[in-house]
Amino acid sequence: MKNSIENIISLSKQIYRLENNEELHIYGASPEEIKSAELDLDIEFSTELKEFLLHINGLSSFCTGLDYSSFSKLNEFRYTYEANPALIEIYQQDNEDGLYEWLNSSLIIGGIYEETLLFLSEFEGTVSYYRYNASIPGFIEYNSFREYLEYYKAYLQSYLEDIIV
Repeated sequence: MKNSIENIISLSKQIYRLENNEELHIYGASPEEIKSAELDLDIEFSTELKEFLLHINGLSSFCTGLDYSSFSKLNEFRYTYEANPALIEIYQQDNEDGLYEWLNSSLIIGGIYEETLLFLSEFEGTVSYYRYNASIPGFIEYNSFREYLEYYKAYLQSYLEDIIV
């Protein structure tokens, strides 16, 4: 996990340097900030998410939020019913089989002001992460934060290769 986080930081800094001609500064959250957010939000973050937050507390997206969202800062995490109740309304209309019940209690941890959102969902004892893109409506489920980070890292590598060429 630590290698993935370090790779994401390194790739992000390389991309930012190439696109902006300046250094990107990435800061982590303190253990106290993480614990305080957990208490405020009444949720316990996974070990993977906590480790990530210790190294990266907020990171802008390099794809203008279309493919992968940014990572929000801890103080920007919001439950879907607070930040985007219209999204719940849309998916509840055709929810006869309960497929989107998880959305009601999901926490938006990335992309709050973007086209693509990153959700943390703890529903019926199962923790999942979902990526939602408003341009191509639908959810992609990830079984762990680590899995999401692997896809994100691959995206950054591909993006970097494209801008170097």
